Amino acid sequence: MADQSNDRIRRKLVVGFVASLRQFSPALYVGQSNNLRLRTANHLNGDTELSEYLVRDLELTWADVELSFCKMSKTSDPSKASRELQELLEFVAQRSLSPLGTKRPG
Repeated sequence: MADQSNDRIRRKLVVGFVASLRQFSPALYVGQSNNLRLRTANHLNGDTELSEYLVRDLELTWADVELSFCKMSKTSDPSKASRELQELLEFVAQRSLSPLGTKRPG
C-alpha cells in the first residue's frame, strides 16, 4: 500500500515538473548537483565550461541570466529512489528544453 502511495506521489511530482518546464524556455543549461551552493559558485566563478560558453559564445554575463532550481532532497546523500527520480527529471528537462549550454544531454 505504501509503495502505491509513493508511486502516486512521484507521478504527481513528475507531471507538475513537466508542466512547469514551459517557464524555463529557452534554457541555457540543465544539470544536477548534490551541492547546489558549490556547483553554483563554480559556475559564477568561471570554473566551468558553461561560464566560458556564456561569455565567449553567447556574449552574456551572469547578470543576463536567471538561475532556477528544483530542490529534490534535504540531504547531500539522497536515497536510491530519490537519485533515480532526480536523474529522471534532469533527463526530461534536458530533452524538453534542449538547453544550449548542456554538453551531455540526458
